[in-house]
Amino acid sequence: MCAMASNSPWRTATACRGMIFVTDYEAASSTLRGNHIADYLGVPCLENSLGDEKHGIVVFVKKPDPQVVKLAKTLKNTIVYDPIDRFCKEGRQAPFADLVDILIVPNRVCMRYYSTIFTNAEFVVIPHQWDQRLTSESPQDELRTGYIGEELNLVERRYKGEKVTKVSEMMDAAPRFNLHLSLNARDARHINLKPATKIAIASAVGANVVAFPDPSALEILPTEYPFYVRGRTDPMDMIEIAEKSFGTVLWDEGRAMMAAVKERTSLPAIAKLYDFKPQRAA
Repeated sequence: MCAMASNSPWRTATACRGMIFVTDYEAASSTLRGNHIADYLGVPCLENSLGDEKHGIVVFVKKPDPQVVKLAKTLKNTIVYDPIDRFCKEGRQAPFADLVDILIVPNRVCMRYYSTIFTNAEFVVIPHQWDQRLTSESPQDELRTGYIGEELNLVERRYKGEKVTKVSEMMDAAPRFNLHLSLNARDARHINLKPATKIAIASAVGANVVAFPDPSALEILPTEYPFYVRGRTDPMDMIEIAEKSFGTVLWDEGRAMMAAVKERTSLPAIAKLYDFKPQRAA
């Protein structure tokens, strides 16, 4: 018999019903949000398949097969969808949108946008976690600035420092840098919808980060963080400010804030949010 965690029907559902994750394994982010969380929770993660799941909770990740989503709904499952950053690119569709019961979002601001697409859904904010395979921290003996990510996701083209853009090299590169860059495109979709994954990764290795104070960033990193690129500040100027602060009290204050982000975006902390406490868009 299940223990009732609260009067919330969603908490009752997660305590008493089966849960599976379904992913298409198209991207590394799908692995983190599918396999890693499912493994931690001790539930299956399947590739575009439901197994024999009925009357349970199915968490679809990034780019699900619409037919599998429809089948899951027919079998009386609660449909949870985590698009990650899929809708940052214009023109992408969600033909199963009306079937989604709960949408996982990286911040509260994007609920209003998503509510026009996923009209029947409630929302739950679950920030993107850092990769649990990161086990070492960046040395603090000298400044090491670097960008890790796809070239297209670095809006500041004037940056000529070290970059790691091959997926196969990103994991090893993360602890090599003690100043990371999270400077995404400045269109509304990227600003409001993109998870703050680069900030979480920087926190995991004890690094500081130069970042825009976008909604997903502000969900996990306080507004007083010293290396946010605010207002009309030139990103290159903020990179210089951060670099010159290396070894100072300001640098240490930034790292202390990032240490809190590391705790908040660890796999155990994020997995706890899958008890689902959804809310409606304002």
